[in-house]
Amino acid sequence: VGSEMCIRDRNSYLTFKNLKITNSFRQGFLGGCDHCVIENSYFENNGFNRPTLDHNMYIAGDTTGMRIVGNELYQSTKINGRCNGASLVVHGKQKGLLIENNLVREDLDAVEPGCWGISINPGYKNDPESFADVIIRNNTIVNVGNVSIGVTACSDCVIENNVIIQEQSFASRAILAPDRERQTDDTM
Repeated sequence: VGSEMCIRDRNSYLTFKNLKITNSFRQGFLGGCDHCVIENSYFENNGFNRPTLDHNMYIAGDTTGMRIVGNELYQSTKINGRCNGASLVVHGKQKGLLIENNLVREDLDAVEPGCWGISINPGYKNDPESFADVIIRNNTIVNVGNVSIGVTACSDCVIENNVIIQEQSFASRAILAPDRERQTDDTM
């Protein structure tokens, strides 16, 4: 699904606060908007239909100044009792995104390799994507599986002061940059 299909109209300055979103079939949160905030909310077991395509939180579209702060994300894309998709995914064109003070976690020995923590990377074919001035800081990421924090096509991005605990029984990566091959029209 291209970003043009995810975000049809522009929203700005919305605040999503103190929510509890659990057991949603596809996505716990899907969207993006300028200067919007998702904070102090709890996401659990969202996106249990399509491995690697469904998520607790999926930020999409072309946005400026989004803030994702103080949330807890747990059991993403849980299929047959195991995490199968990234908990927090960002695609599109994002500028000034802040991801801070979040807890992203999974249970020990309950993840598949497609289970990731925070993933900011191109996901659309034939739709240029870029991530500029992104800050990922002071997050705690526990036992999420293959990659704790992954970024691609990120310019002037800062990843700092995160706590990553990975005790799964297979090889994993704390931070992977780039975490995938970018397309020729994505930002270098």
